[in-house]
Formats: sequence, C-alpha cells, structure tokens
Amino acid sequence: MGFLTKAFAVFNKIKGNLNQPDQPSSAQSIISMVAGFGKMKIILAISPFVIVGFILLVVTVSEAADLQQVQMNDLNIKEESSVKAGNINYTEADFQDAVNVTNSATIAGSVSEFASHLSGTDYKSLDGFNEAIKANVKKAGYGTREGVVAAAMTLSYEYSKATGYKLFYQLPGNRIPHESVVDGLTYLDCRAFVQWAVCNGGFKAIELDYITRVSLIGTPSSDIRNMKPGDIFSTSSTGHIWLVVGVSSDGYYAAEEYGSSNGLVINYYSFDNAYNGYPATFYDMTAYYSNPENVRSE
Repeated sequence: MGFLTKAFAVFNKIKGNLNQPDQPSSAQSIISMVAGFGKMKIILAISPFVIVGFILLVVTVSEAADLQQVQMNDLNIKEESSVKAGNINYTEADFQDAVNVTNSATIAGSVSEFASHLSGTDYKSLDGFNEAIKANVKKAGYGTREGVVAAAMTLSYEYSKATGYKLFYQLPGNRIPHESVVDGLTYLDCRAFVQWAVCNGGFKAIELDYITRVSLIGTPSSDIRNMKPGDIFSTSSTGHIWLVVGVSSDGYYAAEEYGSSNGLVINYYSFDNAYNGYPATFYDMTAYYSNPENVRSE
C-alpha cells in the first residue's frame, strides 16, 4: 500500500499540472499535438497506467536501495562489534582508551586503599563494585568467554576509569581470589588475576592455581590471528600469564598484572609481537569455555 500511495501522489501531481490551462507545460503541448491522431488516442488513454507503472518501478528500486543501505549499515555495526570483545560492546576506541587509562592510573597499594577510592564514584563502595562486576558478567553472559572478559575489563579498565587508580601487584599470589572482587586478599599477581577473571566470568577455574597448569585446560595453538577474547598467553620460563580481552585487525589487547611498578593494566600487542618478547605459548580456550561441566553455579 505504501508503494501505491506514493505512486498515485506523483501521478496526481502530474495530472494536476496538465489540467492547469494558465500554466501550459511541455507535456501538455505534446499531448495536444498528438490528441488528434486516431491511434494515438489509445496511447493517450493508457498513458496514466504507464506513468503509474513507471513510478511504481522507481519507488520500488529506491526503497530497495534504502533497505540495502540499512542492511549494509547493520552489517558494518555487527562486523565492528565482532572486533570488540564478544557481546560486551567495547569498541576499539574503548580499548585504546583502556590502554591510556590503565597505564596512567596511580597504583592503589592495598585492598583497603582500593576500596576507599570507590566512595566518590557511582560504585560508592566495594560492595557496590562487586555488584557491578556481577551485573556486567551477567549482561555479557555468565559462564561464557565474554563473561570472563567482562570481569577482567571491569576490574582493570572500569575501576581505573572511575577512580584514577589501579590494583597493585604483589607477590605471592598463588591462591584463588574471593568470588567477588578482592575481599580478603592483599594481592593479585598475574596468575591470580587471570584465575580471578575466569572464575568471576562463571567458571570453576581450579586448574589455574599455577601458571603451568593452563596447559590442562587450554589448547596450545600457533594460529594467533584467529584468537578470540578470553584466550590466554602464558610462559613458564619467566612466570607470566595474560588474558586476551579484545582483538583488532592488526593485533590484540591484553589484561595483565604487569609488575610491581605497573599494576593491573591493559596493553596492546601487534600480531608481529604477540608474545610480548616472551618465549610464551598461546592457548585457545574454546574447548574449556564450551564445556558445561566447567561452569560454576551462580
């Protein structure tokens, strides 16, 4: 019905123009010239239907082009989203901001100081921040790789963005953190942070009590260009482990506890320097995340 309405509106406009004797148009003059010819009268009689058909064709093509553009725009949005971090909707600009924010934030030297900086933010307290972590994980998907990324990004980027501080690195850290943020802990080293993120993302994560045990749950792979947010890098030789939180066309963003002088940060690595100079191993976590037996009950 929309097509017909548009078509007849155009036709009526043309017809009205033809019926105004004071304003003869070129079309009216042509019709007057040929109206006296017998066979041409038939053509003149059916011309409104030809015009309507032509207008319908134009309208149809125009709307099809509009629809195609909308679909292409939607496709572009979806493609952009796939480069972010699963379904938690971080853009590459957000990841670049996360690198700047976390690398410039001041280190909070203890759990009590970590909590104290929340009082002037929307989180208000450690309990409020814990609830925000749970809400972000639930929105991303509890017990999914996206949930793991949501937990990691909330503790690293969102906290630093809200407070200007970041969590302090302190050895040792070989025990599983509390389910909700950092209650009862005075440290989160690199291993404990990755375990914390996997645990708070909805998984049991008990295998991650030591760095080398990531090999029990991850699949070693050399196909780094097909990595996904939630995958893990680790090295036993230097004792470091880090979590992929976003992937771009040229490299990836990692959340990691990066030493006593850096704290918990987001770093960017190109595919050409994917191992950050370490003799590391890349682990595809697909099999682990897709196994329902590994999901922790909420």
